Amino acid sequence: MLIFAGIYDVNATNINVSGSGKISGNIRNATSDLPLANITITLFSTTDSSMVAGTISDKFGNFYISMLDSGRYYLEVSESGFEKTQISQIKILSDNPKINVGEVMLNPICDIRRKHKK
Repeated sequence: MLIFAGIYDVNATNINVSGSGKISGNIRNATSDLPLANITITLFSTTDSSMVAGTISDKFGNFYISMLDSGRYYLEVSESGFEKTQISQIKILSDNPKINVGEVMLNPICDIRRKHKK
């Protein structure tokens, strides 16, 4: 059973943010190229590595984090069974407040037990 403690919400949970910036993207399985739903996306400030916002991908693999202040950020994308992926050097600027990081490909973690099973 997977339990979220109120940090993640399909519509994004933003902590102390109120700007016009928005980050979006699409999460996909690197092996099958299929969209991945319910993947955890967490946004951090590059300045002090504090968590700024979090969300999960929808059934099509899309995610959106909005109401962001101008600044420098990085994303961590993670889910059980997949390698954690980080997207760095994201800049929200007042003259360019909308950033689309495009497709984020997650690599499945190979189950070693299956390899050795005969």
